[in-house]
Amino acid sequence: MILSNNCTSTYSCSEIVVDRRSLYLELERRIKSGICFTVLLVKVSNYLNLARTQGFEKADRNIGRTIDAVKRLFPVLVDDKVALFSLHRFDFDNIAIVIDREVSVDERNRFFMAMTNDLPDILNFHFGWKVHDAAKNERLSPDVMLLDCLDDILLRLELSQSVTVPPEGQYNFSDEDLKKAMDHGELDLFLQPLVDLDKNEICGVEALCRWRHPEHGILVPPHFLGWFDYYKRNYELDEYVIAKAFAIASDWQRKGIDIPISINLDSKTLGHYSFQKTLRERLNQYKVLPKQIKFEITETRVIKEDSYEKRVIEKLQEKGFKVSLDDFGSGSTNCSYLYFLAPDQVKLDRVFTAHLNDGAHADDHSLLMLSSAINMVKAKKGIEIVAEGVENEYQASILRELGCGIAQGWLFGRPMPSDEMELQIMLQMENAA
Repeated sequence: MILSNNCTSTYSCSEIVVDRRSLYLELERRIKSGICFTVLLVKVSNYLNLARTQGFEKADRNIGRTIDAVKRLFPVLVDDKVALFSLHRFDFDNIAIVIDREVSVDERNRFFMAMTNDLPDILNFHFGWKVHDAAKNERLSPDVMLLDCLDDILLRLELSQSVTVPPEGQYNFSDEDLKKAMDHGELDLFLQPLVDLDKNEICGVEALCRWRHPEHGILVPPHFLGWFDYYKRNYELDEYVIAKAFAIASDWQRKGIDIPISINLDSKTLGHYSFQKTLRERLNQYKVLPKQIKFEITETRVIKEDSYEKRVIEKLQEKGFKVSLDDFGSGSTNCSYLYFLAPDQVKLDRVFTAHLNDGAHADDHSLLMLSSAINMVKAKKGIEIVAEGVENEYQASILRELGCGIAQGWLFGRPMPSDEMELQIMLQMENAA
């Protein structure tokens, strides 16, 4: 839906639909016209957290309040009062403003400050922008312009959230503690099953890190990942997890277990200079068939259409590895990735199933959002769809009806040691024989 500065009415949350197509058509038209214009992006960075705690309908009301604030504030804050603009909700948490001329830094700053002061503290905003200047012979596409805006936002977030103080929490760890945990093999991989909803069979597993701490027992990632970030050991941790997962996959390969293992891979790791070298070394060491490994791309850095990270993803797929987009719908650009990446799998964020309840408390709005997300992925043929956070049979039945073939969650099993998961898979194989 396009909302112009000629509109003054308030839009209900039912009308605030994600309409990426209208935005792309608008940007393509303006690029072809050769006219200078600006794209401002408003990101409600805690939209998914609001949806998790309050439901999609209330979260969307806040998107509506954001759109109303833009319509009120933008026309009176620009120096040229007749500047034309249009609004588009192109993602669950992103609103794009397309202005028919270049917007000055002063105008942007006045607008951002007014938005921050006008809207309640419950909403967290971040802003990015991109100017298309035809005189500079820029060859920009809609994707490039939007991803530049998102990259601008993530850079500001990264700078504002750079880890300069130790993470808060129950535990305090030193750099030596982390090094010892990796050197002594205290970090282990627990495996959680992915289940084919039609066959009711395990069709994959996700590797999740656990720390078998000698004093504190088994620790989950929220207790220690922040410390790896603080001491800048994220890439070392990713290398460690890859080696552990390849070792399990190699053992399963020898035993005839044809179940892929999914490894979470930070998008920053994709761009690391030694990642591809590490991967070649592990393939040579463990002799794993690439089809036995699936990389789940988690987003801490925007992957652009012309980026090095995109080329690395394509090389992974050329080698025979499968690639999955993790937490679809919760990151900055996951939805946009469908336009220029060719993922083998998309995993819907657990927020889409969290508010699916049977009976009197059923949330129709959440059902509509889940259906929209599934249809969005289905529009690109050949992608496997996985729903995360499935905890009851009602959620599983809804997913079957909507055409989501695979599910993951406590209904089917919590993360468990690899030997326990292996026993479950071997039993499944025996029953199928």
